[in-house]
Amino acid sequence: MRVLTIGRLPLNEVGGLPLYTANLAAALGELGVEQLVVHPGPDVPAGSYPFATRAPLPRTWPERGRLRSFREAFAAGAEARRAIADFAPDVVHLQYGGAMDLALLSKLARTAGVPPIVVTAHCGRAWAHLGRFPRASVKVLRAADRVLAISADQRELFASSGLPGERLFQIGSLVESEFFATCNEAVATRAYRATSGERPRAVYLGRIAPEKGLELVITALAQLPAEARPTFTATGPVAPEYATLLQDQAKSAGLESDFQLAPPVSSPDDRRAILDSADLLVHPTLSDVKPLVVIEAMARALPVIASALPGTVELLEGAGASFPVGDAAGLAAALASFHIERPTGLAGRAVAEAYTPAAAAAETLAHFRELVPNLRGVA
Repeated sequence: MRVLTIGRLPLNEVGGLPLYTANLAAALGELGVEQLVVHPGPDVPAGSYPFATRAPLPRTWPERGRLRSFREAFAAGAEARRAIADFAPDVVHLQYGGAMDLALLSKLARTAGVPPIVVTAHCGRAWAHLGRFPRASVKVLRAADRVLAISADQRELFASSGLPGERLFQIGSLVESEFFATCNEAVATRAYRATSGERPRAVYLGRIAPEKGLELVITALAQLPAEARPTFTATGPVAPEYATLLQDQAKSAGLESDFQLAPPVSSPDDRRAILDSADLLVHPTLSDVKPLVVIEAMARALPVIASALPGTVELLEGAGASFPVGDAAGLAAALASFHIERPTGLAGRAVAEAYTPAAAAAETLAHFRELVPNLRGVA
């Protein structure tokens, strides 16, 4: 089976969707699927991934923002149409992460000779185009032969907005296999720090931008007495002006030593090391579907406090704490409770074990096979 995947890869941008795209493609390859991943760029050095990749010709993009996203999407779409002719895939798999991908889907569906299109959705109610225009957005999704939602809330939104049930399915998410290695040493170290009276070490891991809620963390930390306040480090890519804004806000709140920004990391080993060094993951985002970093933390038995978005609550039920989205007082209360109770996070590890790359690949491949049932040679 040949699959043309269209999505982002964790090159300049490290986040849930790029990591999902790369990890799923690698796991599908282990099941015998021949793949080509078309992405916005830059070009990938040979041997970086266990699958083939293609990017549009180098261009000068706007530094960031919506205009860059649309230009990248249209360039990737043009490259994908060329790849359909060259690679002759049996299935096209689109990783849908924003409004621009709907325009890409619409163009692909009108491409001559296009095979069945499967869309994995990484967008939910908090995305502007779905929040404001759910029916119009979902109408475009009807061009796909199958839509795979990674959370129950997504599936409910798409179904209530008119996507036919026979094209809509819910699947699991995934994190790298490395996160399921033994974490006994990290758990023991956290237990020792808890009994020694040391303040907890809280971390955030991912893209740092206004919609990720880091300003909320500063407000919450400032509400706690110094002895009950965790230290907090946010690791991830950030625009210089936004980094300055956060640092100035922390300084004004008297948190210079308790709120730190750290450069981004991309490898699973580096991400795992950051999680293992911490006592708590704080994920205060204002928009997310089913955040991979939360599953990563749970796989490392790291306790989690996260904003109560539906897909996150679905993950954390009985295995973590949540607070109302955008509520600094609620986050402060959750942090204060953590300081007293210091949970182990072991319940989260048991939940995370359902999200291995092998499980996600087998589930996704089953959908591909239903659309092209006569193919042979795939496990």
